[in-house]
Amino acid sequence: MYFLAKKNGRVYCHKNLEGLKQVGFSKADMEIPDEEFEAAGCVARLVGGKIFIGKTDDEAQAEQRQNRPAEIERLLQGIDAKSGRAARAVALAVASGNAPESADVDRLDALEEQAKALRAELAGL
Repeated sequence: MYFLAKKNGRVYCHKNLEGLKQVGFSKADMEIPDEEFEAAGCVARLVGGKIFIGKTDDEAQAEQRQNRPAEIERLLQGIDAKSGRAARAVALAVASGNAPESADVDRLDALEEQAKALRAELAGL
């Protein structure tokens, strides 16, 4: 449980009520479960005199924009990993003078389309 109290335009947060009392508060203005506060990024502030938990929509969107390039890179790496088996099967078939299985070619086509879309998005960031 997190205990939050407001004073002089600030929010003070402690993991236990005794900690809050040690810094001069007689009670908490808000109690919030660990999971909920941690899911909100352990962010608390005053908005209109009330304690607000979490990021604003603008902050969340800015964070998402900032993190998106790394997320796209991870997705592209995942696509590369997923294409390995099908690429080996196609290469082996071609090297043996055989036609590759259509399922392998279709799999590679689908993965390449996903990768193209992600690369285009990344270029636009």
